[in-house]
Amino acid sequence: MGTITSAAAAAAAAGQAIPTSSGEITVADILCEYSVHGPGSAERYWHHQWAVILITRGGYRVGVDPQRVFDAEAGDLVIMRPETDHAWTTVGHPRGAREGVAAAFVLLRPTPRIELLLLRHREIRPHYALQRIGTGPTWRRIVRCFRQMQRLEASSNSMRAQLQINLLEQALLWAAASEREAADPVDPRVRRDRKSTRLNSSHQIISYAVFCLKKK
Repeated sequence: MGTITSAAAAAAAAGQAIPTSSGEITVADILCEYSVHGPGSAERYWHHQWAVILITRGGYRVGVDPQRVFDAEAGDLVIMRPETDHAWTTVGHPRGAREGVAAAFVLLRPTPRIELLLLRHREIRPHYALQRIGTGPTWRRIVRCFRQMQRLEASSNSMRAQLQINLLEQALLWAAASEREAADPVDPRVRRDRKSTRLNSSHQIISYAVFCLKKK
C-alpha cells in the first residue's frame, strides 16, 4: 500500500533554513498526498523512491548544498529520483517567504512505462528535474489528475494503485505535451489538433477513475 513506514523528519533547528537531521520515507507502491506549509517552514527527508511534486501555491528552495539549490514555485513540476537526500525551505524564496508553499505530491515505485516518462526529464541538479508548466489549461488538467489520485488514496478499491498510476501517467503525458508545445514552431491551430488526437484517451482514464470512486 501507499503508507509512509518510517520516521518523519526532525523539525528544523531555530534560525536554520535547512534541517540538519533527516528522517526517511519509504512506500510500497504509490502514495498521493497534499501538503501546505507556512512561511519559515523547512523539511528534510531521505527518499527511497521516485517523487513527483506539483506546486500549487507559493514556492520553496530545494537542495541540501547551499551552493546548488534551485527555486520552484506554483506552476512547476519537480521530479526527484530515488535515494535522494531531499531538503526544502520557504526561507529565502521570494514567494515562499510571503505565502509559504502548497504542493500535491506522489511517491512511488514506478512501472517500467512510468519510469521511462520520468527519465525523459533532464536533470537540472543531481537527482532533480524541473519543468515550468505555468498556470494555464495544461496545468489545470494536471492538477485535476493529482486531485483524482488523492481522492483514490482513501478508496478501498482493489485497483486503487493501478488507477493512481494511470492518472499519474496521464499527468506526465500532459506535461510532456506542454514541453513539446513550448518548443514547437508549428501553427497553434495545427498543434491543438495534434494534441487532441494524442491525448484523447485521457478522458477514458479519468472517467474510469471517477466511476470507481463513485462505486466505493
